[in-house]
Amino acid sequence: MDKQVKDSCVSSCTNLMQAGENKVMHTPEQLIEIEEYINSSNEKIGVWAERKRNGQKALKYLPVAKVIDSVADYVQKKYGIDIHGNSVGLNESSLKHIDSEHINSISKSKMSNADLERIGYVLEHPDEIALTQKRTTATRTKDNKKAPKIVLRKRIDGHYYVVEAVTDAIAGQDVVITAFIEEVEKESPKYKEIFKGAYHVPNALDITSP
Repeated sequence: MDKQVKDSCVSSCTNLMQAGENKVMHTPEQLIEIEEYINSSNEKIGVWAERKRNGQKALKYLPVAKVIDSVADYVQKKYGIDIHGNSVGLNESSLKHIDSEHINSISKSKMSNADLERIGYVLEHPDEIALTQKRTTATRTKDNKKAPKIVLRKRIDGHYYVVEAVTDAIAGQDVVITAFIEEVEKESPKYKEIFKGAYHVPNALDITSP
């Protein structure tokens, strides 16, 4: 595996790299997805994040992924909201929440730029989708109701990469509220409850030892 790719991997990638090199513990399909995840880094996200943190000029909304059909179908079935074809992106509020997620948490690690740069892969390859009862006041649906929160999760060996997002019907976009990485063995009670009734994406492949 390319040394530069290895060196750029921190946090979620650290254990993944070790697991990826232990081919005995993974199926060929899992090894392919490990490679895809590691190589999915979008450096533009890291550059944008640093510019935002430093108060420099940067896009107000940075698209990082497209809503996949399985997510859009599920949301439409549950809430009657059509988000097919929407982009999913980050804004300044997203970044502030992401940067502070690890504070006062025993399970969440601080998200590095290397982790953030792979958020698009998680959004387009989730294992599970959940909808929370709590709605946000930040965005509205087409019928002017508070938008529901959509929570997506992908297991990456001993960690969960979790992303919360909402739809903005007026802009025709989905916005990331926050994202974080936590250890599977230290899963927070809040998210354990949220994912009890989660929708498991067909053909999803956990990057996990069999």
